[in-house]
Amino acid sequence: MIFYQTNFILACVCGITFYAMAKEEAKNGKRDNGWLWAGLSAALSGLVIGIFSGGWVAVLLLNSALFVGIALFRVMQDRK
Repeated sequence: MIFYQTNFILACVCGITFYAMAKEEAKNGKRDNGWLWAGLSAALSGLVIGIFSGGWVAVLLLNSALFVGIALFRVMQDRK
């Protein structure tokens, strides 16, 4: 069953983490992007797990890259 696989559990944890990080950032007056960030994490993790048959390392690397991408995007937005 997919629900007991490590990569699926890690994808769920990453999605929840992204949602919580966006909610925390929204407390500082920023726009609440919780569902967007969690959705991006879930969609990309599903793509890696379902199509590319990636394991937990691939899911972790993908979500780490997503975190860096969001951080760089936020830094560039704040500079404007």
